[in-house]
Amino acid sequence: MDFADDNFYAGWVDYNGVLFHRKKASTQKNTEQAKKMNSLNKIGKMNKTLNSGRRFFVLLMLVSIIMFAVHETATAQIRRGRVMRSRIAKTARPAPSAQPAESVTPKKEPTAEKSPAKSTRRPQKTPATSETTAKVLPKIAPEEAETQIRELCQQILNAPKELATDDVQACKTRLTKAAAELVRVLNRDPNRQAAAYWRATLKVSLLQNALAKEEPSDATLAEVWQAFHSDHSGVKWLGFDEVRRELRRYRSLKMLQGNAFKSQMENVCNNLSNYVSEYAKKGESGYGIALSEVVCWLEDVSVIDARAAELASLILARFSHPNVHASASIDLVGVPFAQELRQEFPINENIQQTSVRGTGSISGASRAELLPAKDKAVVKLLVDVNMTSKTTGRQSVVTLSTDTSGTMKGEKTITISPIGVTTAPAQTKADLKSNIYNIRIDGGPIVQNAARNQIQQKRASSQAEGQRRSEQRMSAQIDDQLNPRIQEMNANYLEKIREPLVKTGLFPRIFDLSSSTNEIQVAMLIGDMSQAGAPKPVAELATKRDKNYDAVVRIHQSALNNAATVALAGKGFDEEKVMADLKKRFDELPAALNRPSDQKPIRLTFANREPISVSFMENKLSVVFRIDSFIQDDNRYPGLDITLVYDVKTTTETVEGENVVRVLLEQSAAPTAFPRGFDPNGQQSLSARHQAIRTIVMKRLETLQKTVELKAFTPKGDWDGKGQLVPKIFESRDGWLTVAWDWE
Repeated sequence: MDFADDNFYAGWVDYNGVLFHRKKASTQKNTEQAKKMNSLNKIGKMNKTLNSGRRFFVLLMLVSIIMFAVHETATAQIRRGRVMRSRIAKTARPAPSAQPAESVTPKKEPTAEKSPAKSTRRPQKTPATSETTAKVLPKIAPEEAETQIRELCQQILNAPKELATDDVQACKTRLTKAAAELVRVLNRDPNRQAAAYWRATLKVSLLQNALAKEEPSDATLAEVWQAFHSDHSGVKWLGFDEVRRELRRYRSLKMLQGNAFKSQMENVCNNLSNYVSEYAKKGESGYGIALSEVVCWLEDVSVIDARAAELASLILARFSHPNVHASASIDLVGVPFAQELRQEFPINENIQQTSVRGTGSISGASRAELLPAKDKAVVKLLVDVNMTSKTTGRQSVVTLSTDTSGTMKGEKTITISPIGVTTAPAQTKADLKSNIYNIRIDGGPIVQNAARNQIQQKRASSQAEGQRRSEQRMSAQIDDQLNPRIQEMNANYLEKIREPLVKTGLFPRIFDLSSSTNEIQVAMLIGDMSQAGAPKPVAELATKRDKNYDAVVRIHQSALNNAATVALAGKGFDEEKVMADLKKRFDELPAALNRPSDQKPIRLTFANREPISVSFMENKLSVVFRIDSFIQDDNRYPGLDITLVYDVKTTTETVEGENVVRVLLEQSAAPTAFPRGFDPNGQQSLSARHQAIRTIVMKRLETLQKTVELKAFTPKGDWDGKGQLVPKIFESRDGWLTVAWDWE
């Protein structure tokens, strides 16, 4: 579908080249870079991370599944630049001498890697995701936002502003200062090799030399821009964002001198209302990409016309609905907690100068419940046990034999939030009764009378002290068993999931976590600060059971499309290295991923614009992979758009007298692979190289399964052997994909 008229896009050709262009290295450089990226990709072991802290967090498991592909790319991007963690930002200060950056072992090229701390790192208070993180979007109803967008566009058309030479010069000055600040920070870094590596990689000296001239060369600025958007791991580090932002803005304004700015602003204002209304109706990815480009452009020219920044904020406010929703019921969350407890233990205490020895036993059960909370999820572990003990206490000439019985109730709360997982110390309340069934006192009548008086006087306080120690013992046991797991889970979440996403701008723009007495709920907006979320709030499920399912995941197509643009645009991937990494992570891979024996491995590079676009239609989904180029056996081939279309089906069959729900994906049409814009029914013909790579790709596509069934599965860890998640709902409509499971 054509998402804009020809006149509008004609005015955007140069700007799109600036905004989305990525460096295309030679075959040799791509191969070397793939080797380096492969050595860095081992940081993320998602399955092991979840298993380590698996006891409490099925919610995080669901969220991690949604974000897995994004996480894999993000972790690779940040490893090389860890040593720059705090110093590459504009306001950063040099690291304390007590924490020097680690030296770099020279290999094929220098890296800037620093080993991550394990559990000492504190979460950031606010997830910095982009240059506009500090922007506070206005809270406004969708209809009102659309009205204000139309009115503001009309105001801009009625009173346009001109681009003055001074505006371009002021932007050049800001870029010069940003480059100088980056050089200053790099020069202060104690890791000289890493600093030199980044100065060379980003071509900072080339940029400074160009800016020293009265009219910097457009070709030089384009070369530096490519360096700031190359495939080098760590190049998207937020510390480089100021130079990247000012360079983008300066190049944009240079191209808009004369009447070009006024003409382009007219194009934006004349077409914006149509984009907004069409995306609001259909949520199609083409309109979402167009809106994202408009927002970026408006932010660039906001230094000329402040109304542009207001217009960008209104667009984002209109489409700020979360595009991922997930929930997990208490029945599912509580599975690891539901345990029978039976234990015998020795007692060796000293209570009020009395040596107490004996044995005790407990029997009971543990369970979990959810507490209502906003902005976080709160899980409470409850332990109810009956305790009995037989003890003998000795003090001087007195020996007491005591029976104790009663109940003990312990509880411990675990809080899950976007910034981490925390817990409070366990609390135990005991209700114990003691019965002295034998007293032996060595001595005469006077000693015995005195001893019996002392026993009566201290009996209440001794029982209270014994009860207090029993409470402390049980609380300590709960903490000792759970705290290490919670700490490990928190450290893994911060280091393997949250931090990589924050550092690379992929952390959800909105991350709402809450709990009720029935379920944990999460709502996220996946996308950077220029990307649109869902066009409208999530609708109710078409089925009657809606919230009764034990696990529900609902994803809008914008979540996957936004993440793909950020993580994959312009990126190259080597088939052999990707497959080797997948085989290390998973016991079994689909047969469709196996390379035919008569074909050599392929390296592909995704397109800069819409590298992957997913559409969820009425009972149907489609996926388009846009590949810019292929390399096989040192032969370079032109790109193809590969399209897959599936029907989404949920059927009910009777098996052995029981109704069984089957959730299926069935190919509704044969896969296609054609050059971008090619009409297979037209008069065009494919070039020889297009035909050659298409033959290779189509042979791979033939191995895809015609039907894919979602099977029941059991989460690893403490859910093993206790049941399985059985798919019940698989719906695709209005841009949303919904999957629901029951725990059986």
